[in-house]
Amino acid sequence: MLKIPHFIGIFSRDKLPLHYKHGEAAIVNLDIEKGGGTHWVAYRKIGKQTLEIQYNELRSFVSEIFIMYTITLSGNSSELSCEFFPPTEVGKNAKICLLAFQTNNSIPNINKECDQIGFINKNDIGHTTHQTYSLPTGSYELSEIEAVIKHILTDSKISFELRGNKNTLKCEMQCDVSIDLSMPNSIGEQLGFEKRIYDANIKHQSDKLINITKTNCIYIESNLVAGSFKNGKQSHTIHEFYPNVPPGYKLIDLRGEPVSIRLLIQDL
Repeated sequence: MLKIPHFIGIFSRDKLPLHYKHGEAAIVNLDIEKGGGTHWVAYRKIGKQTLEIQYNELRSFVSEIFIMYTITLSGNSSELSCEFFPPTEVGKNAKICLLAFQTNNSIPNINKECDQIGFINKNDIGHTTHQTYSLPTGSYELSEIEAVIKHILTDSKISFELRGNKNTLKCEMQCDVSIDLSMPNSIGEQLGFEKRIYDANIKHQSDKLINITKTNCIYIESNLVAGSFKNGKQSHTIHEFYPNVPPGYKLIDLRGEPVSIRLLIQDL
């Protein structure tokens, strides 16, 4: 190799000499100096005009070469992380993007904070019984909430109906005994009802809109990026979307055109 005319050495793409010579030849690896190495390129240039054009084209070409890593995270938590050893080194122009997100729409809208409903029954002799029931924690549609309550009341022979009004977006319920939604952890708030007792044999309409959809938007964040804002405050969001499948179904979000966001290299 020493017999090659004008040979100046072997370089990685980030260590090319800043100043070219009238005549030179070299071998360049398209990886960075601390990388594992990728493709090798040999070049030879003689003559000032040809040298300048070819050298600039080579530097422009190798500076645009990039290496892409695909990282897959899986788990049962809302926070996922992984560690790399040895660490992956990236350049100052490195970017990150989300390619796909897969999960199940199993975000519970009924939990211990809003799972109770009570029924007050008065018999013919004026004796009053009060029963409070708890719904299992889970993700429910309105019709499924009605089905669970009816199942709980099977042995009590209490008639209960729960419907959603598609025009007003409010909830309607009726029962042949009084309904108690006054307890602290009642399901009333999810259905749009105030915390009070509702009389028997009357169709009651909720005071507010139905609120069983607790998750209106899913934000995917990474502490490696910045530049997005949520309610005027800077956040680490790289993607956001609305869960468009019913509870219990597979939720898949494939990015047609992934948006790349520059990494916070100074914080790494």
